Amino acid sequence: MNIYKYILPVMAAAALVGCSSDEDINNPVDIDKPSITVSKQAFTFEDGTRTSYTLASSGIDFSWDTSSDVLGIFPESTGNDQMSFPLTNGNTSGKNSLQHTLIFDEIGFDAVDGETYIAYYPYNGKLTSSSSYTDIPFNISGQDGTLSNLSNYDYMWSSGAIATKIEDEWDIDIIMNQLCSVIQFQLTMPEAATLQSLTISNDNNSNVFTTAGTFNAQTGAITATASSSSYTLNLSNVTASENEVVTLYMLVAPTTTGEVTIQVTSSDQSVYSTTASSKTFNSGKAYRYIATMTKN
Repeated sequence: MNIYKYILPVMAAAALVGCSSDEDINNPVDIDKPSITVSKQAFTFEDGTRTSYTLASSGIDFSWDTSSDVLGIFPESTGNDQMSFPLTNGNTSGKNSLQHTLIFDEIGFDAVDGETYIAYYPYNGKLTSSSSYTDIPFNISGQDGTLSNLSNYDYMWSSGAIATKIEDEWDIDIIMNQLCSVIQFQLTMPEAATLQSLTISNDNNSNVFTTAGTFNAQTGAITATASSSSYTLNLSNVTASENEVVTLYMLVAPTTTGEVTIQVTSSDQSVYSTTASSKTFNSGKAYRYIATMTKN
């Protein structure tokens, strides 16, 4: 998903009952009205303003990439039998203040009337036919602090959508929810520097930052497999002049941070830091740290 089209989706999709793992949706069937609607909501800052991954002052907003984005879909009745749903041929719809939507004029599988379909993003083709929607792997380590890089770590889940058939027309709508939170760092540097890394650390060395695990695609519940008391962004070509504000981004799993230290290291190994009070990060929300860094 291209970050400049990173809009929070509400993804709508349905699955082929009894299909084998990793089966793509081929052979579309023409119908008279849109059969599947895929949408997602934008991150909102904790103060209620919107975010926009095309950087707007209000926030962080992403849209679908219809050339490459793919959803994974499970029928709730079986809990497995994953299908992939490429977001190609989706038509961009108008959006309200919080949603971007794709509408598909074709449906390419034998959906079951009344079945609930659970979608997640991005599609994981390594899952086996017995894999369940309750244990979708995720990993958000390796971020570089840039806005465009966030799309590589964007995971989403849906509570599910019921397939409804009226005569020969299908109606399937799934709303995708963000798994993670976004942090925007706005740090004023006291002197010119080339920055190599940014680290946010819990002051009590508590493992509050989850970097890998699994999530339930129907509830968004996370089971951590890797946690740490700190998280580091490895920066590339980030330079600052004296008193310049450097803006960096980080996706984090929902957590309560406790009191933290934010530390930036430059290419000559100079260290700059600031402290901040505890924040609770909720999925689908964006948070800001605005600070003037002090050279240690």
